[in-house]
Amino acid sequence: MVDSRAAAKQHYIFLDGLRGVAAIMVLLLHWFEGHGKELFGSGLLAVDFFFILSGFVVALAYEQRLLAEGKSAQFIRQRFIRLYPMIAAGVLLGFLRFAMLSFQENGSPVDATLAAQLVGGLTMIPADPLGGVAGFFPLNNALWSLHFEFIAYLAFWLILYRVRTAGLAAITIVAALGCYAWATMTFGPADLRPAAGESATGYIHALSRVAFSFTLGMIIFRLRDRIVGAALPGGRWLSLLLVATLVLSREMLPPLAVMALLALVFPYIIAAGTKVPHSAPLTATEKILGNLSYPLYALHVPLIWTMNGACKTLGIGFTDNPLLNGIFILPATLAISYAAFILYDRPLRRWLTARFANRRNAVSATVGEPVF
Repeated sequence: MVDSRAAAKQHYIFLDGLRGVAAIMVLLLHWFEGHGKELFGSGLLAVDFFFILSGFVVALAYEQRLLAEGKSAQFIRQRFIRLYPMIAAGVLLGFLRFAMLSFQENGSPVDATLAAQLVGGLTMIPADPLGGVAGFFPLNNALWSLHFEFIAYLAFWLILYRVRTAGLAAITIVAALGCYAWATMTFGPADLRPAAGESATGYIHALSRVAFSFTLGMIIFRLRDRIVGAALPGGRWLSLLLVATLVLSREMLPPLAVMALLALVFPYIIAAGTKVPHSAPLTATEKILGNLSYPLYALHVPLIWTMNGACKTLGIGFTDNPLLNGIFILPATLAISYAAFILYDRPLRRWLTARFANRRNAVSATVGEPVF
């Protein structure tokens, strides 16, 4: 068994870089969709890649620690500190955007609907769980996957860390049925998609996707010793393979091919990616991409909305041209997201971590609770 502290200290910078690459692909997917072009239909699968990677990383950092030291609220607290600051920022940014629109159109910045959406976004309660995921959080559509990320964390904390690998495999196989249903409705024949309607990306399908992908990531972690010893061809070309899988149109991906990407190609990229060695200049870039990945994912939708809305309000007409819009909006989204990481996300997380650590130390000194 791998020592829990040693496992927690392992860090795969290349995988951080892959997360950044996937986040950029999601940005491009949504930007093109905003201009009526579906060039990166398979970019939807970047979220599933995030889920697999999340299962691997969380198991790497916490599984042995929980088994050795027992369950505590520290895991949930750390995950909350890691994710929530950017969640709140994205929701508030979306709220400000729609409040400005409401003021311009109605003379009043806030109505009951917008207020309810703000509360739902900040509490991560979907507005319409019976509809499609795009409508779960109207102030920031990307929040839907973070809602399910927290569900995966709760499942991991409550039980998954203790489940044997065979049990995880059983969960993965059952969840694959829901994933295949989602893939059939989303990537199947074009005439099936309108018939499926919003249910094609509803709550049960999304829950199946996270259950399948997260447990699959945990299995990759469990089998990492065998993987490291296996002759897996790898290298930084894996980032190109990831991009190649995320730029395909829906018509090029039948449902079975989608499942092959989720069950075989993405796990291979992550497993082989653990063997990519550090290389000073490239590793520095990968670290930047890793730092950018989460702020970019959490903020890119309201940022695009807000910047395009501001340009229209100010009469900056050149952004109506898709080419000029991309030259201006996409780099600005990347820059603002990275600035948010440097100036807001990282300092706030450090402050919250230190604050809770100090409180925990005080409690430990009083009641003799072990600090870890």
